[in-house]
This record gives sequence, structure tokens and C-alpha cells, in this order.
Amino acid sequence: MTKDLTHRVYEPKDIPRVLDLIMLALPQLPNYAMIVPDRDRIEYVLTHNVDNAEAFGGWVLCDTHETVYGFGGAWCVRSLMSMDFVADDIFMWVEPEYRTYPNVRKLVINYVDWAQARGAKLIRASHTGGSFPKDSREAMLYHTLLMRLGFKEVGSVYHLQA
Repeated sequence: MTKDLTHRVYEPKDIPRVLDLIMLALPQLPNYAMIVPDRDRIEYVLTHNVDNAEAFGGWVLCDTHETVYGFGGAWCVRSLMSMDFVADDIFMWVEPEYRTYPNVRKLVINYVDWAQARGAKLIRASHTGGSFPKDSREAMLYHTLLMRLGFKEVGSVYHLQA
């Protein structure tokens, strides 16, 4: 079995599998344990934004049979403080057995290229979901990937659970 996946913009046919991935991934993110994933809400967002790559974009990693094993989503909107565009990744997930440097890099590169094409002056990448503890192997590998792609670490995100 090859772990090398192809990447492309997600399509309506991908939504059921992407929903399954997101519903499985969210409970694994300890910093978001208080958030109850709503499958209908996620489906609504994916369905209504699949043709709206102006502000929202999404990409899949899939095998030669078009089975999806990874998904990344982001938005690019005007800053609240200026008329400049800023981009944020909102979800990046690759199934553990396909979580290789080349596959994760493909998702991040898709995001960066998409944000740059929309004129983003600031492109943020994070792994604030808390799926990987700060000093874990996975967190360090993702940090290294982001640094190699030119991102700079600028601080921490703090959560207060209400």
C-alpha cells in the first residue's frame, strides 16, 4: 500500500467522507472537548462553500481510487483592523496511517497558494486544536514543516473553557 496521496480542491462528492473524517477527528482534539460537533452544521458549511472559494477553501488528500484520507479548510477575509486580507487555517487533518511529511506538506502548500492567490497579507497556520501535546513528535514535525515553508512562530494560543 502506498501512502503517497494526491491533492485537489474538495468536490461535492467528497463531502460525506470529509464529514466522517471531521466527526472522527474533533473528539481527538482535547482543547476542543467542550465543543460538540454538529454533523448537520459541518455539512451545511461544506455544501454551501464548495463553490465559494472567494472566502472559504478546502482541499482533500486522496488515493488513486479517490478515497479521501485528509482534508484542509481555511478562510481568507478582510482584517477587522484594515482592508487587507488575512487567511486562517480552520481545519487540517490527515488520517494517522497517511500522516507523512509529503502528504501534510501538500495540504499546507494548497492553503498557502490559495491564500496568496486571494491577496492575503498575513497567512496564519496553527495546530491549536491540541491533538498533539507541545513537545510531542507530531507537534515538532508540524512545527518543522511550517518553519521550512517560511512561517514564523509568533506566540501561543490560550483557551478558557466556559
